[in-house]
Amino acid sequence: MTSDPELMAFLKAHPSYPSTSLLDDLRRTEYARLDVNGHVYLDYTGGGLYADSQIRRHHRLLQERVFGNPHSTNPTSQASTDLVEHTQQYLLNFFHADPEEYLVIFTANASGALKLVGESYPFDSNSRYLLTFDNHNSVNLITFPYHIRRPSAERI
Repeated sequence: MTSDPELMAFLKAHPSYPSTSLLDDLRRTEYARLDVNGHVYLDYTGGGLYADSQIRRHHRLLQERVFGNPHSTNPTSQASTDLVEHTQQYLLNFFHADPEEYLVIFTANASGALKLVGESYPFDSNSRYLLTFDNHNSVNLITFPYHIRRPSAERI
């Protein structure tokens, strides 16, 4: 146990705090670079941090395999296609999403995904576009096809 009086007072005021030690362990094992570099990362709406184990696994995948353009027809391209299709199926299964009703589309980021929504959703000049006040910037800047005016936006 600690002899730090401030920590003792904190633990007395928050007796369930020690149960969060799993998060401390996760930070120490997967996100040590935060402490090494003195960072606090809070932008989880824009993108989550990658874990060290993800980097190692991806590095190993790239070291062991060769991936080509998935739109070509050769072994390395087929490897890319297979990986993309496996990942799409995995995500559909994870979300219990019927592949007859849902598609998995990969985009570079949230802005790219929302641009696709803005440009492909059947908005018309009578559509309403509801926004919450605490959206990610990508949502606030969603674009709409040039042939319709931006639907009226309302913040809730």
